[in-house]
Amino acid sequence: MLLDTNAWSYLADEGAGPDLLRAVRDGHTEILVAPAVVFESLHRPNIEGRRRQISLLTLKKWRRLMPEAYSVCGELLGEIRRLHPEWLHRKPDRGEFARQRYDWTRERGGFWDRTRFDTEAMARHIAAEDSWHGQLLEAARQEGASTAPGVPRDSLTKIRVA
Repeated sequence: MLLDTNAWSYLADEGAGPDLLRAVRDGHTEILVAPAVVFESLHRPNIEGRRRQISLLTLKKWRRLMPEAYSVCGELLGEIRRLHPEWLHRKPDRGEFARQRYDWTRERGGFWDRTRFDTEAMARHIAAEDSWHGQLLEAARQEGASTAPGVPRDSLTKIRVA
C-alpha cells in the first residue's frame, strides 16, 4: 500500500502509527514509502507535526522505495543502450552512482537515518536544495529558449552512465 502525504500526516497527528503497525503485522499488507512523500513531509511548517510524521515515515518496518528519478534514469539508460549505444562510455566511472545508491539502500546511516534522526537539518537542506534547483531549472529554461531549432548538439559531452 502506498499512502500519500496527507494520509501520513493524519496517521502521525492522530498517533495511529501503532495501529498501522498492528494492521500490517496481522494482515498481508506491505506499506511502501516513496521518497517524494518524505521530501514533501519535510516541508511541513509545524515542527512537532513534521517530526512525528517523519518518525512514522522512516520506520524500518516499511518498504523504502528508491527516488523516482532512479527509475526514470534506468528507463532512459535502457533506451539509450537500445537506440544510441555510441553515446555511452565504454568504461564509465560508476563510483558516484554506487555511493549515491548505497546512501538510499543502506540499513544505517543513509538518507533514511539522516532524515529520521536529524529531521530539522534535513528540512533545512531540502529547503536550500529547492531554492538551488529552482534557479537551475530557470537557467535551463532560458538556455533552451535561446537555442535555435535545428542547431546540432555535437558540443555536448558523452553521457557518463552504464
